[in-house]
Amino acid sequence: MTTVLVREASLTRRALAAALDLGLSASFAGFLVRLLPGLSREPWPPRYWNLLDYGVDVALHHPRLWIGPLVVFLGAMVVWETVWTGLLGATPVARGMGMQVRTLSGRRPGPLRALWRSLTWVALSVPGAIGPATGLLGRRRRMLHDILSGCLVVRLPVPARVPESGGTEGTGSGESLADPDGRTR
Repeated sequence: MTTVLVREASLTRRALAAALDLGLSASFAGFLVRLLPGLSREPWPPRYWNLLDYGVDVALHHPRLWIGPLVVFLGAMVVWETVWTGLLGATPVARGMGMQVRTLSGRRPGPLRALWRSLTWVALSVPGAIGPATGLLGRRRRMLHDILSGCLVVRLPVPARVPESGGTEGTGSGESLADPDGRTR
């Protein structure tokens, strides 16, 4: 088995890229909400001075104001992550920040794995940030959606694969990603 040394992306870099990707997804979702009939047509109730109480009142008594836009936003986020990660291995923001998603065997994730990674990211991040919390607590700093999808976020450039002895370049038969200190991913 050939071992290729890679550097994992830091949590700070990943958090910044995720925030920028969320901003782009929110912009796209806001555009879609304006276009889709019925999502932004209900009038908002009159505002009053206490914004926290106002937010709770809107959440409890006017769910049509936020459920539709939330579903559109989450759908836009899943589509954004799935398409870019499945096709190029990273969103444009992550690529610009020098990161890429790879499988544990060193390949780019395909569309199905990228979809699974995006869905688990949404499912584990929305209710209490369970997924990102594992990145803070785990020894290897991998988030739960990466663990469940068998992916790893690495820093660019990803080194070229080293051929096995007697094999040809890029056979990919027994290659894996490893830490500089020898732990296999």
